[in-house]
Amino acid sequence: ETYGVVAIPADQWEDAAQFRKVAIPPRVAFGLAIKPGGSVAAIVAAWRNSKGKAYIEVVEHRQGTSWIPKRAQELTTKYRGSSIAYDDIAEGKATATESMMLAPRPRFKVQTYRENAAGCVQLMRDLERGQLTHFDQVGLNDAVMRAAKREVRGDQGIWLWTVGQPTDDITCLDAATRALRNWDQHFAKATTHRGPVIAE
Repeated sequence: ETYGVVAIPADQWEDAAQFRKVAIPPRVAFGLAIKPGGSVAAIVAAWRNSKGKAYIEVVEHRQGTSWIPKRAQELTTKYRGSSIAYDDIAEGKATATESMMLAPRPRFKVQTYRENAAGCVQLMRDLERGQLTHFDQVGLNDAVMRAAKREVRGDQGIWLWTVGQPTDDITCLDAATRALRNWDQHFAKATTHRGPVIAE
């Protein structure tokens, strides 16, 4: 474990802040993260503009998990074609299963830990290259300040976000990473030789 070692440089994160929100576009991807034990959860939206710049916005960050199915239904109904990426273990799997009982069903997409790990790397690259924008939201800022890196045992070179201290909440960062990876995998319209997948 890497408790206490902050993974994201504060100055880079501050430079990526945009204090004026923009509207979430019709074409968007979402990510869901639930803290182990289910005490808190977050849903984050992600998209890229025509130049490949990534945007991440927290749309919900609340205690517990009972609110997730209805909110997931609202989001995937409003943003037609969108999906919510989730981790298919423990609370994530239980919540997705519960959500499938609604009509219309929210659209969920499983994201493996390797896909999530690739998302962690891409988020860091976008941040370092000035290709990431966030909207200075408290929950996400706090998560970034507390997040460390954890190497996946038995899988050299693969790492994920972890908490700096056991009581920390980094669900907003986990959800943002999952959302951006969801976009890059399933919602981008094209690729260019200059960078990651982008949308018009």
